[in-house]
Amino acid sequence: MGRRAAFAVTAPAKVNLILRVGPKQADGYHSVFSIVQQLSLGDRLRVTAHGRAIRLTSRGVAVPAGRANLIVQAAERLRRAAGVSAGATVELIKKIPIGAGLGGGSSDAAAAALALNRAWGLGWSRPRLAALLAPLGSDIALFFASPLALVEGTGERVRSLPHPLPAAWHFVVVYPGVVSSTGAAYRLLDRWRRERRRAARFPLTPREREIIIHRFLRENRRLGRAARLANDFEPVITATFPAVRDAGRLLADAGAVRVLLSGSGSAVFGLFSSARQARGAAAAVRRARPQWGAWAARPLRRAAPVRPVSAARSG
Repeated sequence: MGRRAAFAVTAPAKVNLILRVGPKQADGYHSVFSIVQQLSLGDRLRVTAHGRAIRLTSRGVAVPAGRANLIVQAAERLRRAAGVSAGATVELIKKIPIGAGLGGGSSDAAAAALALNRAWGLGWSRPRLAALLAPLGSDIALFFASPLALVEGTGERVRSLPHPLPAAWHFVVVYPGVVSSTGAAYRLLDRWRRERRRAARFPLTPREREIIIHRFLRENRRLGRAARLANDFEPVITATFPAVRDAGRLLADAGAVRVLLSGSGSAVFGLFSSARQARGAAAAVRRARPQWGAWAARPLRRAAPVRPVSAARSG
């Protein structure tokens, strides 16, 4: 009899602190320039290696089942590439809402691959795992980088940024109960720009890129300078979904220094100067809109570790 290898890992949510979107390209995609921060808000996964099948169980927010789930797709892709026949059970406790612009599905896939890499004894590097899973989604690569990262191209070019956000940054993330499809959000943005004849200033020159990055790293050490944060999707998504606009107003009324949409929505986040203020604001939003989700969170300063856990004996 032996003991099954089991590992636990947290799949963090992300927010976009800066998100610039280029015009639609000939291939139908859009280039982006984004500074992304991972948060303490996240899903939890426990991966146990045994048998030959890939099994997924979940609690919390409902997720797609079977091969429709990115976790299962990531596991099967890793198994084929590594040439192993081992199986695993993945137990997911899902907290990050779907269709919120928080990267939950991509983060789950990345976290599962990191845990399976340990459970199956593969020894693959993070860059190798990121390259393998890139075809599953443009957000996946960023969850193999540092918690503060620069994302470019269509999401496949990720660069870890030095100097994580200071502990003085406290986030409140609000999910206003509506799903914002990424594809639909890009179409809305394209139409909004055509109707207003607003061309996207893209691509950025190398000097413009470095100025934005340097200014962000220098000035946003202090929370009061967070006004430079921006998201090109924000005017479109707030106009399309009144609940998103209302969520932003609730955070502003609760004293947020800055309120911003994350990704293509529908989640918004507010920045607060203390943990106490953030907890109070999250509680105020939950009282005002009990059907929504609202969480106080901290910026991660290092990648979440994959931890070995005790597991049942196998025979």
